[in-house]
Amino acid sequence: MSKENNHYIVAVGASAGGLEAIEELFSNIPPDTGMSFIVIQHLSPDYKSLMVELLSKKTNMKVFRAENEMPIEQNCVYLIPPKMNMTVFHNKLLLTEQDLGRGLNLPIDIFFKSLAKDAAEKAICIILSGSGSDGSSGLREIKENGGLIVVQDPETAQFDSMPNSAINTGLVDFILSPADIAEKIFAYVNAPPINLADKAKLFSSSQDGLLRIFALIREKHEIDYSHYKMSTMVRRIERRMSLNQIGNMNDYVKYLENNSNEVSILYRELLIGVTSFFRDHQAFSIMKKDIIPQLLDKNEDHIVRIWVTGCSTGEEAYSIAILCHEYLIKTGNRAQVKIFATDVDQDAIIKAGNGTYTDSIVSDIDEEILNKYFIKQDNTFKITRTIREMVVFAKHNLVKDPPFPNIDLVTCRNLLIYLQPSLQNKVFQLFNYSLNAGGFLFLGSSESLGDYSEYFSTINLKWKIYKSRGRMSHIDINRFSIPVKKKSEYFIDAKNNYIFQGKRDENRMLSRFLDNAQKKYLPFSILFNTQGEILHIVGDSSKFLKFPAGKITNQLSKLLPKDLEIPALTAIQKLFIKNEDIIYNNVAVEINGTKEIYNLIFTQLEGKSHQVPFGAIYFEKVENPLVFKDAKEANFLNINEQAEQRIIDLEQELQFTKENLQAAIEELETSNEELQAANEELLASNEELQSTNEELQSVNEELHTVNSEHQNKILELTMVNNDIENLINSLQLAVLFFDDNLELRKHTPKAKEILKIRENDIGRTYRQILDKRYNIDLCQLIEQVKDTGESLAIEFSFDAKYYIAGIRPYLISEKLQSGVTLSLAEITKLHGIEERLFRSELWLKETEKVAKIGAWEIILGNMEVNITEAVYEIYGITNNHKIDIDVLSRFYTERDKKKFKRAIDNCIKKGKEFDLILNLVSAHGEYKKIRLLGEADKKNNSIIRVFGVIKDISEIYGYQEKLENMKKNTNSLEKIISKKITYLDNSEKEEFNSILKSKNTKEK
Repeated sequence: MSKENNHYIVAVGASAGGLEAIEELFSNIPPDTGMSFIVIQHLSPDYKSLMVELLSKKTNMKVFRAENEMPIEQNCVYLIPPKMNMTVFHNKLLLTEQDLGRGLNLPIDIFFKSLAKDAAEKAICIILSGSGSDGSSGLREIKENGGLIVVQDPETAQFDSMPNSAINTGLVDFILSPADIAEKIFAYVNAPPINLADKAKLFSSSQDGLLRIFALIREKHEIDYSHYKMSTMVRRIERRMSLNQIGNMNDYVKYLENNSNEVSILYRELLIGVTSFFRDHQAFSIMKKDIIPQLLDKNEDHIVRIWVTGCSTGEEAYSIAILCHEYLIKTGNRAQVKIFATDVDQDAIIKAGNGTYTDSIVSDIDEEILNKYFIKQDNTFKITRTIREMVVFAKHNLVKDPPFPNIDLVTCRNLLIYLQPSLQNKVFQLFNYSLNAGGFLFLGSSESLGDYSEYFSTINLKWKIYKSRGRMSHIDINRFSIPVKKKSEYFIDAKNNYIFQGKRDENRMLSRFLDNAQKKYLPFSILFNTQGEILHIVGDSSKFLKFPAGKITNQLSKLLPKDLEIPALTAIQKLFIKNEDIIYNNVAVEINGTKEIYNLIFTQLEGKSHQVPFGAIYFEKVENPLVFKDAKEANFLNINEQAEQRIIDLEQELQFTKENLQAAIEELETSNEELQAANEELLASNEELQSTNEELQSVNEELHTVNSEHQNKILELTMVNNDIENLINSLQLAVLFFDDNLELRKHTPKAKEILKIRENDIGRTYRQILDKRYNIDLCQLIEQVKDTGESLAIEFSFDAKYYIAGIRPYLISEKLQSGVTLSLAEITKLHGIEERLFRSELWLKETEKVAKIGAWEIILGNMEVNITEAVYEIYGITNNHKIDIDVLSRFYTERDKKKFKRAIDNCIKKGKEFDLILNLVSAHGEYKKIRLLGEADKKNNSIIRVFGVIKDISEIYGYQEKLENMKKNTNSLEKIISKKITYLDNSEKEEFNSILKSKNTKEK
């Protein structure tokens, strides 16, 4: 995988109490993970955020405050600015100003949703400490697109509302402490890739592969995923394998077989769907403007039946209900609306029925609708009873259970995209059967009718709204139930795409036989259990079963015609008690306005002793009914006689109940009027308090974030203050801090000793506390610094001791002055050292001047050349002259210039010492003879500088030349005298020799 393709973006959402968690998280993240980190917090718009400075101390990654269109780079951290919402598009951060007037703003949800679309499976979302539920809404889209979701363990969070809200979605992958989160996400992004190259072999295996996984899920949760699109299923299975760090399909199957909890987690993973209130606002706008009016006006004074399939947690069903209720209130239309909302997930149905949602829904619902149809409860919103009573929620498997008949509107949004084409066709047959002629079908924006477009007319192509043209003539609703596929029915093509192959085996022969026998020979039959609940239907049920409005039921007695309700109840009870068939002959059943005669046979199905008992009812039509002279001869009248006494008893009981109820109603009416008035007042107060509470909660979160930043800053300032205090005390400084009125604000302990400051001097002016015995006027200097803003430093002596005083303006910003500081340090010892050093330097200069000798050095780091005053005089230049090797070499003769540079280079490169006699011409044109000596200074075997001395030997060299000349002259004279010596007598020779000896002695 390339570096670019492996770029994970980690979004960190936090609110109140989140600063500590953020710091702990980033303290444990290495700086070179290759990931990018985006931190989204609830920041106060009224305070400057210090997060960049605080977080920079906890990580070695670069930390930026996000800017509009800033590209996201790896190993960097980006922080949301105050007053802004942030999204991501094509790996760039986009900023928009928050609409502070709209109410509750949810920046974490906003960013999560955009990240899900932009980064897909490379998105990692982390929710840390915070109040409210921000982030929970965006998690569904993150999970839908394959991202990872990690939440801080609520027990480790200062505020656990946000973590708990996220956990309650059921979408969280890991719940960890901040320190463990860092380790987990690092392991996740660096996990080895899953090896699924041999998918065909695994899939066809009798024990392993995808079908075994689907079988495990079906065994526990009664849902068959084998008809869903394999690409989606495989992608989500691979994700679970990656999270569990399992690289082989066979190993994962074994893991599922030994881990029931993982089966449930995978079941939920495969169920995930994205839903929200009024999802795709443009589509719902068309529903509100065009479809709902047609639907309700057409059926005024009647019941409008709507079926919301795959309703998940109910948002879409309630959205439809709200649109209908709004239109009914607006127009005064009296149509009744009954919405059937179904889903295969029982947990989702329970949540939907509860009608309670996190406060993140405010981003999806108009404020007026929110206030009108939802009740605020802490951090949640609950749907009002009016809307709740319009919707009936039920568990229902769209591809397995019987459909709802006589429907005016079916919504099936973003469910079909997960089904294989063959199953999609069966679902469209189902919808065609369920919808009345002229009924509407509302699909997801990515879905289409496929081969069934001829049965629907298009209302809006973009938002997939269609109108039914009537039922297909050949629909058989008994074929809607989908059998479980066998492994032999699958194969994988060359591109590893999973294909369903309708291979027929021996079992299909039996199925064909039963289907044929059912149509030609078997009467209409219903299979039921001991509770009288329908389990299976054989034949066309439309003649005998009528689905009433209201709550969905599968009770046989409730769905049969009214005349058969009590006989059916009686027969079912007798059937399982007496264990013998119950037969009613010549029973009249009204079908489409005409009465037909049937024999009703109730029988118990035989089975083994340990099996659950079942019963069946057969409707045998009497083709040539007998003509009875008296209606009493017909058996169905005997059935009425059996029910007559029961009806009389029930009517008496009902009358008694009515009388009691009427009395209770009259009592309650009085109380209700009083309570209603009080309730209206409370509702008004509640709405005001709710609005105020939301604003206070938002402000509280922002202030808590600010407070956390300030606490960290205070801690940091305390540490800095302690450092300064310890530094001042270790330096033994006497420091006085004067405020803008030049009154003493603070002092150091040393000030008590040097300046005789007392504790009660705090608050007194500088003139009241400074000793006037000093030989300088400190008060006047303090006033000068306060007026000019320029620092002063001055030395003075007092009582045989020397001090240095520093007087500086006290600055609280670059240009803002607020007082003066006075610092005093005793420098008596330093002053003595300086005097001795001064005398030493003076003595050295005099010595150099007399001896005509100077020192020099070359620093190798920057080739800096330093020379003493004597060297300046030798070269005849001033000390403000710029000096380097080239400048000095210019004063030597051409011959000696080369010797000078060669000696310097050898010393620098090889450390070779040198001692040279050179000729130079000074800047004044004076010819000089000098002696130059040099050597290298080493540190850790490396030459760091070259240094030496230079001596003017011009005068000495002149004396030597004169002496040499004298010696030459003397020697010449001796030779001349020696030639004449032969003419002297002995006494003269002795006198001459003594003169020579004396001369030689003097020379020596």
